[in-house]
Amino acid sequence: MEKIGLIQVLRAYAALWVVWRHTYYQGFEVGVFGVDVFFVISGFIMAYICAEQAVAPGRFLLRRTLRIAPLYWLVTCAAFSLALLAPHLFNSTTGNWSNLLKSLLFIPYLKENGTVMPVIPVGWTLNCEMLFYLAMSACLGFGRKRAALAAAAGLAMLPVVVRADLADSPAAWFYSQPVMAEFLFGVLAFMAWSRLRKLELWVPVLAVTAALSALSLPILEWQRGAATAFAGRLFLFGVPAATLVLSAALLDGRCRAVAALKNRVALILGDASYSIYLSHIFVIEGLRKVVFPRTGLFDMTTFAGAFAALTTAALVGVVIHRLVERPLMGLRSYCNGLPGTPPLASGHAAGDVVVTVDVSDQSGASRQHGG
Repeated sequence: MEKIGLIQVLRAYAALWVVWRHTYYQGFEVGVFGVDVFFVISGFIMAYICAEQAVAPGRFLLRRTLRIAPLYWLVTCAAFSLALLAPHLFNSTTGNWSNLLKSLLFIPYLKENGTVMPVIPVGWTLNCEMLFYLAMSACLGFGRKRAALAAAAGLAMLPVVVRADLADSPAAWFYSQPVMAEFLFGVLAFMAWSRLRKLELWVPVLAVTAALSALSLPILEWQRGAATAFAGRLFLFGVPAATLVLSAALLDGRCRAVAALKNRVALILGDASYSIYLSHIFVIEGLRKVVFPRTGLFDMTTFAGAFAALTTAALVGVVIHRLVERPLMGLRSYCNGLPGTPPLASGHAAGDVVVTVDVSDQSGASRQHGG
């Protein structure tokens, strides 16, 4: 499978904006759109996998679960244990064993503070991702070529169908969020890319489109806030995110100037985006509640303090990726011994895409800190 390096850069782009959103700097409080970028990327790559490789439904689901679950479970259990020992360090996470079980099983539930999110607040996006994988696995049973499209289209209907009949159920309400339709945006972006990638396209147009899309997302959020209405969210964030992913994929490999974007730092951050996602809130809260007050180095509400938190969270995420996430990713090698289909390719082109963002606006606020 062809490796699209700029998609990896977009992971870094989205992850860093999410970290910025969760700092306490209020001068430029944006980053919610990061989840839209990641959901579009996920739809794009899952469609890519189905188009390029023969994948058995059970094997697909197992590999995707082994990709996202082990690190998530490890961090969830660590956070839960800390909440039992030092509950004063957390804002909303408690030592509730029922909540822990539901979190580990990717089941949405109503938390004590009235929000629908797991033990690790950022893990709510993984609940959406796992539902997409389940839908993909079911659709693969009827053929791989259109499995991603069928699964994503089904999820895109949830906000319309579920809101009408089951709005009182926390899980049903959770899956009626507009971001569920953005997997479909990613699948459609892949379909467009697969038809346009061999054509002679004018590079300056692609570059300008990608740049305007990347710039418009934070500006739109800054001007309009975190859109929560179904149509508002999709048009303000979903459409620019899909345009960004498509133009970046088409632009990849077409000129030397683009190669500068795929520098070592950007690719390392893209590789580590999942670890950055799972750990960044705890890094930020540790700095805010312990390190900064004791050292007097920074005030988290200032630009310097927020930038220091952003940098620290990125570095911690890279370390976790190297020391913990990479070894855990080796668990997927056990799938290679399963009968039925050839092993999926390893690496990022094989769909190592994880939604790595918490942009929760579920309780009327766009930020949830410290669990």
